[in-house]
Amino acid sequence: MCAPLKSRATGRRGFTLIELVTAITLSAIVLAIAGSALMAATHAQTVIERNQRTIDAESRWRLKLSDMLRHAPRPDAVDEPLLQISRGSQSASSLTFLSQGVTQPYGVGRIWRVTLTNGAHGVMLDAEAIGRGPRMTRLHSELTHLMVTDIEVLEAGISGTVDGAASSSDHERGEWRIDWPIERSRPAFLRLRF
Repeated sequence: MCAPLKSRATGRRGFTLIELVTAITLSAIVLAIAGSALMAATHAQTVIERNQRTIDAESRWRLKLSDMLRHAPRPDAVDEPLLQISRGSQSASSLTFLSQGVTQPYGVGRIWRVTLTNGAHGVMLDAEAIGRGPRMTRLHSELTHLMVTDIEVLEAGISGTVDGAASSSDHERGEWRIDWPIERSRPAFLRLRF
């Protein structure tokens, strides 16, 4: 008769302690890397959303400022300068102008005195309704982390026409100025550097 054979090798039924510690360590490293990547992605998304909100606010603010600048009242309708530029000692500038483009419908209605200045935390825009009306109305808006660095105006040039076409000999280009001494007129262009 044959003697029973011993099993060639005993079957492994578990992990050794070293294998278990290695697996836990590798899992912890993978989780730490995944957690860091998730935190970085979340932070990046927050920064992108904040920047997008800032860009949207700046865009709306600039469009509103453009509407205000485009709708000047008639010079004979007011008793004060249409546009003034004030300069401080350290090139800090402020711009004050009259507008009928603060509230809709633009170009008609109340006349507003609008002042654009640098504040402690950003550009401030203050508008005050002038003239007769039910009561004085004021608006205030501040765009943080944005400063006006320079204000220039383009003096309108003199141009002549010959048979409806511009004549180059009669055309004189306007000059960019840092002041605006003409009380009853507005410049051809206004350049604000932020």
